[in-house]
Amino acid sequence: GLSPTLIRLLDRPFAGSTTVMVQNIPNQFTQRLLLRVWREMGFGRCLDLLYLPMDFRKKCNLGYAFVNFCTTDQVEAFRLLIDGTKLPHFKSSKLIVTAEARVQGFAANFDSFRNSLVMARNVAPEYQPMIFDPTTGAEVPFPAPVGQLRSAKIRKGAEERVTWEGLRKRLVACVREVEEPGRASMVIQAVVATCEGQVPALEEVVAKAEQSTEELRAVIRLAEEKRTASLHHWKPCLA
Repeated sequence: GLSPTLIRLLDRPFAGSTTVMVQNIPNQFTQRLLLRVWREMGFGRCLDLLYLPMDFRKKCNLGYAFVNFCTTDQVEAFRLLIDGTKLPHFKSSKLIVTAEARVQGFAANFDSFRNSLVMARNVAPEYQPMIFDPTTGAEVPFPAPVGQLRSAKIRKGAEERVTWEGLRKRLVACVREVEEPGRASMVIQAVVATCEGQVPALEEVVAKAEQSTEELRAVIRLAEEKRTASLHHWKPCLA
């Protein structure tokens, strides 16, 4: 069952847009170091959920994080303080950019993460989302998924060789798990097109797709939006 603290967090009324996506995080940051920085800034008892997606193969973060706050006032104060700044500890020219996350609120994020592949048994705990009791700042254990999760795809040794065809095969395997056969080919083509033949770009896309179903659907959605925009751009020329 769920702990009393977690039940209390889930039972809170929806507080509005309290979830922020923080972008341009230096890739050397770990989730706990990021938490420490934000606690030192005075937000230790303001947030209740933090997730820094990781590239399992490279053992570095993907450059962005999701953090949920208790109130919209806390979100506003956080964004005013860190937007356009550089994070400490590493030499990086990256300036932090924040945006309203697509999934909003503690309960919605909790539901999204609980049964995602990032909670699989073969994923290291330090790569999984963190939950906190904002009244004390203490970490709350993330409960086990509901049902059986397949293992996350973490490649080692010779399988780590990065080629365009190898990455494309990994993408195909991911997409076929969430899309109908009739739509899968079109989706794969749209996602691959966004990479413009660049292996590093496709590698980043595949790393996100293999993180969780939620990340995969976000990749697909972005690719389809770009494809639609491109078609609208060229339509007058083809008339």
